Amino acid sequence: MNSLDFPVSIHKNSPRLDRQILRWAETWLKNSDGDSDLEILKRCSVQKLNWFTCYLFPQLENSRLYPIGELFFCLFILDDLLDLMEIEEAENFLSEMSTDKLELNSSLLSSFGLPVDTCYLQVLECFPEKVWKEEFRNIWNNYIKGLQWESNNRKENRTPTLDEYQTMRPHSSGAYIAIHMLNNAAFDRTDESKGLIIDVARYICLSNDLVSSAKESAIGDIHNEVLLLSIEHGFEVAEKIVKGEISYLQKKIKNRGLLLRQTSEECKAWVDNLFLLVGGCLFWSWESDRYSESIEQANR
Repeated sequence: MNSLDFPVSIHKNSPRLDRQILRWAETWLKNSDGDSDLEILKRCSVQKLNWFTCYLFPQLENSRLYPIGELFFCLFILDDLLDLMEIEEAENFLSEMSTDKLELNSSLLSSFGLPVDTCYLQVLECFPEKVWKEEFRNIWNNYIKGLQWESNNRKENRTPTLDEYQTMRPHSSGAYIAIHMLNNAAFDRTDESKGLIIDVARYICLSNDLVSSAKESAIGDIHNEVLLLSIEHGFEVAEKIVKGEISYLQKKIKNRGLLLRQTSEECKAWVDNLFLLVGGCLFWSWESDRYSESIEQANR
């Protein structure tokens, strides 16, 4: 498997978006002295966090790209914070992130130093369709439930079953959030497109687990399919199993997508953008230093 399994492109405004979001983050990402946390900001820059959005949505209009980029930046920071927080602190934080809480208290989390609440609302405003908004709310709540499930497992020192993990991981990963950004009112979602979305989310999660297994192992986080499989089969065999399913899914996704492209111009455009999202996600994972740096920090 390599980054050319799916097409890869990047948004033409990537450098500007990166600079703008980092400048915006300086206004709220503070250290214990109340100053801009230059160390974290530098790490975000080195890890190319903002390029993630630009690889996923290379053809997206700026009016949506920038709010989505800010939201995803916050979710990266949230992911790092949850690794550092005490269990009860993480539980309290996540309890404020349901759609009902975010839409009632739009600045509460911002007052805690993470403006995911205002970013969520800005993204919601970018898509006028009521159906899109309702689906997004459902996907977001499932994302939070997935994070809470992982947090509860850590609290109870519990290793999830493989079936549980495979059910919950596509939600807690945020994969469905990213894919939903491609949907619009003109695209009629069918059983075939819904099946393709499930396959793509699974493919992204497995590919990410393969890349991040060393990082998760270093910090003692069992929420990784390679690590769960290695309990019974050993690490080398677990990697082979995951690589085998990734190869199978890649072919399945391509075949499904090619058939769906033939049904309408709307489906063709959606599939093309979906394939760019997949390719961009994989390419960014390998280009970014995010996982290798996390391993080094855990070993210090």
